Amino acid sequence: LLQTWEVLLYPEKGGKRISRLQEELGLPSIQEEGQASWYLATPEKQKPRVLIVDDEPESTLWIRDYLEEKGFEAEFFENPEMALEDLEKNQADLVILDIHFPGANGIEVGEKIQKRWGLPLIFITSYPAKEKAVEAAKLGADFLEKPIRPKVLLARVERLLKKGEKP
Repeated sequence: LLQTWEVLLYPEKGGKRISRLQEELGLPSIQEEGQASWYLATPEKQKPRVLIVDDEPESTLWIRDYLEEKGFEAEFFENPEMALEDLEKNQADLVILDIHFPGANGIEVGEKIQKRWGLPLIFITSYPAKEKAVEAAKLGADFLEKPIRPKVLLARVERLLKKGEKP
């Protein structure tokens, strides 16, 4: 079994002294006299990153806080352009996206996200319409009506992230 190790320079981040690990693993010493102490630690598992995009923060800002409490990294954006800019620079694992925006169609934004990044989507709306739910389903996305129940949202997020895992 091969284990990947990450070298850390900062002892406050945890880990074992390299000399102790070298001893435990039977490795030759690579630390010379007078050098700074180096530490090894197993890489931290990154939290799944979820983007929440809605022009009505008063009705959905709680989602960010709730997902963070449940162990996710969550970012909130009030318009799709800002979210798309963020996706250009930062990796995300899932996007929760409102369907209605002033001057933008959430379904079209979702299509862009899927074509460019292939991310799972959850569409949310205060104005449910069957045709919008069908459009979301065609993209393989989930669809939730506001007000959103926290446990239902969490179950959908976890299911979509698990579905997207690579073996």
